[in-house]
Amino acid sequence: MKKQNNYWFKTRPYGYGWVPVTWQGLVIIIAFILFVITWVLLLEFLNIEDISIFMAVYLSGLVVSVALLLFIVRRHGPRSRWRWGKSDKDNPDEDYIVK
Repeated sequence: MKKQNNYWFKTRPYGYGWVPVTWQGLVIIIAFILFVITWVLLLEFLNIEDISIFMAVYLSGLVVSVALLLFIVRRHGPRSRWRWGKSDKDNPDEDYIVK
């Protein structure tokens, strides 16, 4: 019996990375964007005067959110690789194929 892959993300047709292909993947991307915007607004609200402290706090939140995003995408998507268009090795279960 063949195991069916229920990926939230598939590999991009060009370059390196993933594309959300289910509603769960889209929710993860929207949540990431909303978190980054909220993080910036929260830091502005705190009114941190020292720019070096502001940047350290901002970058630490950004690094944590990107790491969490990559963890989720790697868990719910195939292993990504560099791609440059269609290939004979394309797997429709893992690769986002542009028609």
